[in-house]
Amino acid sequence: MNIPFNNGWLFTKDFDSGFDDAVIVRLPHTACEIPYNYIDCTDYQMVCGYRKRFFAPEEWSGLRLLLRFDGAAHLAEVFCNGVKAGQHACGYTAFTVDITEQVKFGAENTIDVRLDTRESLNIPPFGFVIDYLCYGGLYREVSLEVRKCGYIEEILLENTDLHEVRLRIKSGGSSVITNIIAENGSIVASGCGRDVTISVPDSRLWTPDSPVLYTARVTACEGDIVIDEKSLRFGFRTARFENDGFYLNGEKLKLRGLNRHQSYPYVGYAMPASMQELDADILKRELGVTPLGPRTIHSRSTS
Repeated sequence: MNIPFNNGWLFTKDFDSGFDDAVIVRLPHTACEIPYNYIDCTDYQMVCGYRKRFFAPEEWSGLRLLLRFDGAAHLAEVFCNGVKAGQHACGYTAFTVDITEQVKFGAENTIDVRLDTRESLNIPPFGFVIDYLCYGGLYREVSLEVRKCGYIEEILLENTDLHEVRLRIKSGGSSVITNIIAENGSIVASGCGRDVTISVPDSRLWTPDSPVLYTARVTACEGDIVIDEKSLRFGFRTARFENDGFYLNGEKLKLRGLNRHQSYPYVGYAMPASMQELDADILKRELGVTPLGPRTIHSRSTS
């Protein structure tokens, strides 16, 4: 079960001073709204804070509670009921914090995020050498995932040949089953195990002009009981660089690209996925950039 956790956050520009003067915000959120021109990068560098309260029903006891952050710039410390549950140092990668041990079931709980948005030599891409602004904030969505013990923690999927994929799965349960599903919903291949290679000899290849996608549905079981299930969309393809250029599915492909930043006027990074997808459409259809992945910018597994 995934629960959106975007509404009803309190925000303060000074975490150490507390939340007495905090304002209510909705995620995605930028730590500081700045003018369109004449920007001073120190304006958005601070140690700010976010707080959210939620009720954990008694029936969740015995399950795992995970907070997933899709983007927190740049050094995030996550507390649950005053106890530090996790930390993440990079504003450009998603992360998950397990808060199960700190949660009080049948009661209200408090999540605090101490977010350091200052430039540091220890956190990429800083180092006082970059030529763009690195806005701070919980600038992507947050969700609460309620999982059974033995849930699927991670799936790594890679193309090993034109019609073959390898999956490495971190999961509990006594057995793990993967089904490859075509766009019409039919199962075209299956495999068992946490490290499995699956071939689909007659699969349709992914290309920029024909972006055919399949779904890898991974199911973790304990006997006949399903513990967890996650799905990943992917395309059958191979990609490699040679001395004379780039090859997709064994055929040479000319790449056209550009340098694109995710920031917007006034709100910095804090724009929803729909705007990122719109940018991707503009890059492809108006500017002629070569697309080498699925249209959706925020690719993640779904339960």
